[in-house]
Parts: sequence; structure tokens; C-alpha cells
Amino acid sequence: MNDFIGSNISKWWKTIKKLICEVASPPWSQYLMGQTGHTTPLELANEINTFFSELTRDFQPLVQPLDVRELFVPPNLKATPHQVQTKLNAVNGRKAVGPDKLNNRILKEFSQELSVVLADIYNTTLTQAYVPDLLKASTIVPIPKILPPKTIEEDLRPISITCQISKVFESLTLDRLMPEVEHHIDTKQFANKGKSTKDALYLSDKLERVQKRALWIIYPGSDYGEALKISKLESLKDRRVDLCKKYINKL
Repeated sequence: MNDFIGSNISKWWKTIKKLICEVASPPWSQYLMGQTGHTTPLELANEINTFFSELTRDFQPLVQPLDVRELFVPPNLKATPHQVQTKLNAVNGRKAVGPDKLNNRILKEFSQELSVVLADIYNTTLTQAYVPDLLKASTIVPIPKILPPKTIEEDLRPISITCQISKVFESLTLDRLMPEVEHHIDTKQFANKGKSTKDALYLSDKLERVQKRALWIIYPGSDYGEALKISKLESLKDRRVDLCKKYINKL
């Protein structure tokens, strides 16, 4: 097994599939075409696009365009080429490309050469209060929730793929804003890096059960093991005592 350390796992797995003559399954779009009555992939794609676009048709811009030529930006908020290069070196080269069609491997391979240009673009977006439309665009890819999918409305999930440069700029912005606001964030704030969402899922399940049966969590009839089984959060069994300590004391 030591020989496999550092090897290209993706290439190795493709070779194994080729050796065993594994037959690829038909694409899920063919199943969906049969269910929806479309005769060509183009018709199916157009209907999927129409459905996804209808979901956000009524959305309004969060902020109206500012009529400014140049804003004063404190030096500590601007990015340096070294900081940009560090972000580019951390890019996952195997991630899908966004609307800009820039391969992530190129961004990573030429991080030193691109860092100066990207740092200047980032700083310009701050001083001019303007972000190019391409950096705000995204490619929506439909991913089936189940295989095979039967309906567009229920069985497809839209996955948004943004430009990798946009993600780099977002990370640079977060590095500058987070130290200013982190002491104001509630300790029970979830969905942040380093804070597991499992506790949030566990507590939301408990609150839902309390709404349905307000007394069950207090009385000895409570079955925590069954609750965990239903919510499929087996990894939280060791945490349940800490989370429900005051209720267990009553039991």
C-alpha cells in the first residue's frame, strides 16, 4: 500500500474500471427525457433553464450601483501580491472551472505571475466600488437528487459554479472583515468554518419534536437513542449528554 501514497488516485481508479470492462450507465438526462416527454437534449435543457431562472426572477439587486469615481480605502484593506499568491497556491486544481473558463491548474501553476495583476484588480474593485459582471456570474449545473430523476421540479438540484478568482477575492475580503466582527458573533452561530453544522441539525430536530410533543423531552419516556436513529446523526451520541444535561438531571 505504501506504493500508492502520492499516486494519482483518479487515474488509478479509471484504469481499474477499464481493466474490468465496466460498462458506464446511461446519463441521467436520458431517463429524465423519457419521463418528461422531450425528444432532444436541447428541449430538456431549455426547460431546466426556464425552471431555474423562474426561481430568482423576482429578485432585486441588493445594492443599487454607486455613483462614485474613487473611494478612499485604508491600506490595511488592500491586498498585496504575496497574499494573492498564497491564495492561488491553495487552489484545488481539480475543481470545475467557472464562467471565466480559466483552468484552476493554470491559476495555481502561474500564481506568482498572476498575483500582481489580480492584486491590482482586487484593489481597484475596492477603490471604484465596482465588481466586473463576470466575477459575479455563475454557471448553474443541474445535479440529480435521486437516480434516476423523474421530474425537473422535485429531483434536480441547482449547483452554482463561480469563477475561482471570485472565490480568491471573497477569501481576501473575509480575512479583512472577520477580525472586525468575530467578537460580535454569537457563540452559537453555526455554518461558519470550524463550527460544525451537526449541532445545528441536532437542535433543530429537537425543537421540531418539542413543538409536536412539548412534554416528551422532559419525562422518562424520552428515547434519545431512537431520536438519534431517526435523525441519522449517530456521531452525536457522545454529545447528547452535554447538549441535554439539564434534562437528563431531571430524568
